[in-house]
Amino acid sequence: MVLLVADRVGSEQLDGWLVPLAEHYADVLHIQGIAELSSVPRLLRPMVRALFRQDEAASILLDWTGEVAGHFDARADVANVYLLAPDGEVLHRVAGAFTKPDWQALRVAIDASIGRPARPVPNR
Repeated sequence: MVLLVADRVGSEQLDGWLVPLAEHYADVLHIQGIAELSSVPRLLRPMVRALFRQDEAASILLDWTGEVAGHFDARADVANVYLLAPDGEVLHRVAGAFTKPDWQALRVAIDASIGRPARPVPNR
């Protein structure tokens, strides 16, 4: 599984990771997003929840307390990408906007974890 955790600011970096992950691994990995929403006031939560429900294509879990983000030690204001083993062990972690070196390292870790031979990263 690949877990993507981000707060509002960090969510702006998620597409850089989601597009190549979906292109290369949607057939073999579960890709799950978690929105860290602990800063949202309780009165606004129903409205925020409704906004997430409007995007039916995305399956995003809502972390209202920040407990999940805290468990993974997610950095604020950036996208956090975790490759998880079936037992929940973090096999690889990247934080920040998409970069080719980080993508290469993540691909090597994913390929090793699923038993695929490592492949060169195409120019993107």
